[in-house]
Amino acid sequence: MATQKLHRQQSALGNTLSSQIPRNKLYTPPSPTSISNTPTSPTHAQIPAVTYTQSHENDPAQVVLLHSPGLSNWMGSIHPNGSLYEFPVDLESAKAEHDGYRATLEKNGVRVITVKEILSMDVDGDVVARVQLEDLALSRIKYEVVRDNAETQFNERDKFLLSDTYKRQCVEKMSVGQLVDVILNAPTIYLKKADKDTELLAVSYSFQPLVNLVFTRDQQITTRKGIVMANLSSPIRAPEVEVMRFCLIKLGLPVIGQVPSPGKIEGGDFFAAGKSLCFIGVGLRSNMAGVNYLMENDLLGTTKVAVVKDYFDQNQQRMHLDTFMNIMGQKTMLVLETIIGDSSPIRRLVDEYEKGKDGRYRLARHDVEFSKYVKGEGYSIVHVSEANQIEYGCNGLNLGNGTVLSVHLDTAKQLARSPHFDGKISIVPFRNMMNMYGSLRCCSQVLSRERVDATEEENELRYNFPPSPTHATPVKNSVHHQVHHYQSSNRVVMISPTNFYDNSTTMQDNPLMKDSAAHTEKLSSKVGRRNMRELILKEFSDLHMAIQKEGIEIYLFTHEAYEDTPDAVYVADWFSTHSPAELKDGSDQPLFVLYSMKAPNRRTEKRKDILESILVPEYPRCVNLSKLENGEKTAADHPTPYVKNANNTPGYFLEYGSLVLDRLNKVAYVDLGARCSKEAVELWSSKLGYEVVYIELPEHIHHTDTALALGTKWAVFCEKALLGDQNQAQEIIKRLEQGPHPRVVVSITEEQMYNFCGQIIEIRGKKVVDGKERDTTAIVMSNRAYSALRKDQLDILGSIVDSVIHVPLDNLETLGGGSVKGLIAQLF
Repeated sequence: MATQKLHRQQSALGNTLSSQIPRNKLYTPPSPTSISNTPTSPTHAQIPAVTYTQSHENDPAQVVLLHSPGLSNWMGSIHPNGSLYEFPVDLESAKAEHDGYRATLEKNGVRVITVKEILSMDVDGDVVARVQLEDLALSRIKYEVVRDNAETQFNERDKFLLSDTYKRQCVEKMSVGQLVDVILNAPTIYLKKADKDTELLAVSYSFQPLVNLVFTRDQQITTRKGIVMANLSSPIRAPEVEVMRFCLIKLGLPVIGQVPSPGKIEGGDFFAAGKSLCFIGVGLRSNMAGVNYLMENDLLGTTKVAVVKDYFDQNQQRMHLDTFMNIMGQKTMLVLETIIGDSSPIRRLVDEYEKGKDGRYRLARHDVEFSKYVKGEGYSIVHVSEANQIEYGCNGLNLGNGTVLSVHLDTAKQLARSPHFDGKISIVPFRNMMNMYGSLRCCSQVLSRERVDATEEENELRYNFPPSPTHATPVKNSVHHQVHHYQSSNRVVMISPTNFYDNSTTMQDNPLMKDSAAHTEKLSSKVGRRNMRELILKEFSDLHMAIQKEGIEIYLFTHEAYEDTPDAVYVADWFSTHSPAELKDGSDQPLFVLYSMKAPNRRTEKRKDILESILVPEYPRCVNLSKLENGEKTAADHPTPYVKNANNTPGYFLEYGSLVLDRLNKVAYVDLGARCSKEAVELWSSKLGYEVVYIELPEHIHHTDTALALGTKWAVFCEKALLGDQNQAQEIIKRLEQGPHPRVVVSITEEQMYNFCGQIIEIRGKKVVDGKERDTTAIVMSNRAYSALRKDQLDILGSIVDSVIHVPLDNLETLGGGSVKGLIAQLF
């Protein structure tokens, strides 16, 4: 109730201020003359009458929000690692450095205000301000009864001493300084019934201090439209947002939105780059759900949004966009050199969304290598070495017009020597503050920049920005559907294993996962969970890089912990696409199929963002088999509703890995089993017009593509794995070798099959040969499969295609029980 009341009062305050402000006037906050000039409630100069927005990082900074280190950071310094700090902290030295930082900002003409100053402001002279602060403090205090006293009979007096009424009495007697300390440190008092003295006895005290509030960059972003409250990833940082929101509303600033869960946005991932562009990083701390909220509600104010995807790295040293890049001039950018280039294992890729005339953001370009993108936007790049980046060389603060504050001399000198930089650079001592895992930009939120590119209308400060009813619907891309009939494609979808782990549900019927649990335990004990993820991402990065070099267009997505889809990296299991040339069913429209997944936590992989960004816009026809999961023997002709059945109910299943399609001859090879029901196959076949050839594999083989792989002119087949009629294997080989589109069949042993030699894939790319671009074909497999194949087998395959590509996928294969075939979903 106390929290709700606080929110009501905050809202009332904001509404009161908004109603008093003429729409055509700049807002000037109430005069602080009523604030008593005491240590607990300092007097502040009037906040400038400016627009509380920012358009470009190089526009002159006018107002900056800081938070001085204090008691919370003392608590954090007791266990730095657990407080998200990088190293132990000398707090007194850190305070002195922070004071020096403030002095430098003010020396450069910037108005600085701190969180403590805002919380204390007006409290001694304004009852409303005092009540608001008391209510916020009240919401941050907890009284708890210790466990061994939980069944004790408390009398009315005891209950009163545990009540909010008693808590309020305590809060009302506190000084301003006490209230601020309560807000910043969130005490919990554990009590039990006393035998003597007072009625209750405090057994222990605990606190949830805002140990990272000094990093005022993260709790909000300041856009061309106003201030948007963030949603922080770390649980210990989450309460910072509400405290900061309280402060901003108290100042009467335009808080125009707040990112809701499961969206995540942190201020270190946002850069303003002019009226036409902003950059937002997604990866370790921010996600696409957060970006979509910003675009759907038109909170950014730019015509384009560059989403910088960290899907191969996700390292704490590069947690935010501002840890590895910074805008240091109108068109000058510092960038960590090791993330640059298509061959970087930790490269960043950019998806660009553009606002249409209807106000909706749509995907305009996708997966552009970061340095190519920023150069295309006219930026000159100053390279920063990894050694200098680790010392926060990128995390300086641009005060506008090329006036830069930096903590790192070598990086500053490198920037100064660049012909693209025209400004001045000052060095700010910050070593002890940096031990808390952040630097100058992290420790400052620029609330206002003078808008150099502003129109007269934009210079008006607005408080009530109505959310746009638009939605971020990616644009339909240019038509890529194949006029000719192909077995393989040059366009694919991949999902980075950012939240990949061994799936105990699918482990039950996939023998290729038999070592998964033991491997997880061994690997995590050897390198730790965090480094284990980095090893897996490195494998995936190598695969992505290898096929991209073949000229393949890749749509890259990720998956989040909240989605609970551990196997999402195997994106090829839940959908397939089909061109009119393949189907020959009288329609000129391509089609996509959504499959029926056996494991409940694989059904939710059929995600709305992938459907709406690629499949629905590009494939007008749909065969949705999702109802089979619930036992309904029917197919829908639309992709919704998105089936999220959490129960393992009896159903009919068909996963795409259970189908091996000869697209050239329109034949499907199918092994029925736990993940493949005959009823589902017959329904699928009736919709697509495929001939079905049933084969019988051992019960423990979960997918047909474990034993059979098809390319345009080749096939890999483990005939020894077939059960039943021994002549069937020879019939299949004959069919493959002598059909209208004959193939060379390479037979593999069962041992080779269990080393993923059947889960290989053909892709169709483009390469420049002798100055001319030509189509190429390549076979992609894992190192494990490559090593298991004999030289004569590899020679045969290599003579048929232009190249045989192999990459290390040991961890992905062992933990997930699948290989290349499942990791690459082809778009036809």
